[in-house]
Amino acid sequence: MIPQLLIKADEAAKLLSMSKRKLWSLTEDGTIQCLKVGRSVFYCPRYLARWIDQQLKSGGGM
Repeated sequence: MIPQLLIKADEAAKLLSMSKRKLWSLTEDGTIQCLKVGRSVFYCPRYLARWIDQQLKSGGGM
């Protein structure tokens, strides 16, 4: 089975247990990386996991 390489914003927000609005905010300020293809925005689960690890190491808090 091939892992899903990119996910849509609503899936990413659900994985991170945050609202889509908070995800957009973190994306717009460059905190969370995304890939834009036309008008579509996608997130890489590996990058999301890396962001979570950084939050845990730094004491967390959004």
